[in-house]
Amino acid sequence: MPYFFAWMSFKKDPSAMIFVSERTIYRREEPSIPIQDFIISVFNLKESQIRSISIKRADNETLNAYLVTIPEEKECPYCGGILNSDGHARPKKIINSVLVQHKMVVHWSPHRFICKECGRTVTERNPFTYPGFSISFATIRQIMLDLKKSNLTYKDIAERNYVSITTVQHYFDSYINVPRARLPENLAIDEVHSSMAKYGSAFLCVLYDNVTRQPVDILPCRSKHELSKYYERFSPEDREKVRFVTMDMWDPYRDTAHKYFKNCEVAADPFHVIEHLIGDFGTLRLQIQGQVEYGSPSYYLLKNWNWLLTASNVDLDNKPVMNRVFNRYMNHRDLLEMTLATSDELTSAYYLMKKYQYFNESCPEEEAAQQLDSLIEEFASSDISVYREFVILLNNWRTEIINSFHTPNGRRQSNALAESVNSQIKTYLAVSKGNSNFERFRRRILYCLNDSVFYSCTSFLKTLKEERRKRGAYKKHSSD
Repeated sequence: MPYFFAWMSFKKDPSAMIFVSERTIYRREEPSIPIQDFIISVFNLKESQIRSISIKRADNETLNAYLVTIPEEKECPYCGGILNSDGHARPKKIINSVLVQHKMVVHWSPHRFICKECGRTVTERNPFTYPGFSISFATIRQIMLDLKKSNLTYKDIAERNYVSITTVQHYFDSYINVPRARLPENLAIDEVHSSMAKYGSAFLCVLYDNVTRQPVDILPCRSKHELSKYYERFSPEDREKVRFVTMDMWDPYRDTAHKYFKNCEVAADPFHVIEHLIGDFGTLRLQIQGQVEYGSPSYYLLKNWNWLLTASNVDLDNKPVMNRVFNRYMNHRDLLEMTLATSDELTSAYYLMKKYQYFNESCPEEEAAQQLDSLIEEFASSDISVYREFVILLNNWRTEIINSFHTPNGRRQSNALAESVNSQIKTYLAVSKGNSNFERFRRRILYCLNDSVFYSCTSFLKTLKEERRKRGAYKKHSSD
């Protein structure tokens, strides 16, 4: 008998090449699989349900499967009378893309019956999909599994399963069930820059569970009004369960948290405090760089080696290498010291920045208040202009910064877990450039990243397509 190749796992393991004979699939170093089991896995039919089957290749991408099934209908569904065979109904084409790199079209010829008692015509029940559908259950399932991957766009999924983008979106809109959100005990609030933000905002607001590391919900903007409207959906009893809230230093986050979560402890995310400090230091470095002569050694150091000023965990005592500008062997410590020597103000600002970073990384929880107050005094007395705004920030967020050193779940309060999920959201935003449907985006992210969101298939389809403003009437100018 002739053989053909099935390349399902060949890319991962060449030894896994499969040979199919008339009766058995042979796999090297693995138990053989009966050919009927293979057919069942492809068509989701039992051997007893198939009367005849033949598979023909239409082209390099498409396989046509011609199937005749054995009907299960025995009596009329209307009157219970005896059914007599009346030939076959019009053949149906069903996309069943379950084989990688192949589009399979099932050409199924359903039986047609006529009832002796009432005379009504009955068509054999479709075992592949819902009535009126042209996509098989297996393909729908694969589409829903692909939708779980945030790095795939709707276009990617449509091409993988040989369907249209609209079909993928209809299945997603119809089958994804987003349960009502529950406020977690440890809530994190963060934002993501997106063109889908509404009401004049440039940011989406994302709520996370700091314990399960999953997004709770996504809001179309981060305004106080939108946050208040969202929190008011929950009962006072639900809001009282929130014990800890971490956030970056956006005042509406703090104001609404104190208003609606009476029992919560608000903490400022340490990463955002450090980010603000490094940004202020970078402003000073650029100011000094603009004052030195272009092309001078000082300009070269401030321009090319500025990363040594802000990077952490740098090996300063690395093996010296030849520096062509100074014509001598130098390591990172030499370059750092020469960079700081370009300005006394830069040196003072650098050591203040490092002192705060050390405090942020190693200060014991019980000493956080005392050490922070000492640092605020040092920054204020330094009279470094770029640090004036940072001193104001430390004073305004003093309590929240101290609270960030608490460890209610054995881990310091921060938005670090939220930031890791944010990166996945940003990945999806990057690959789905041009997507403007916020509700569809919200459901997709929650489906991808939240285990409580699931799908369930029915024969009913709906759409979340947003209504666009219709273009007004216009008259075409006629040439004179």
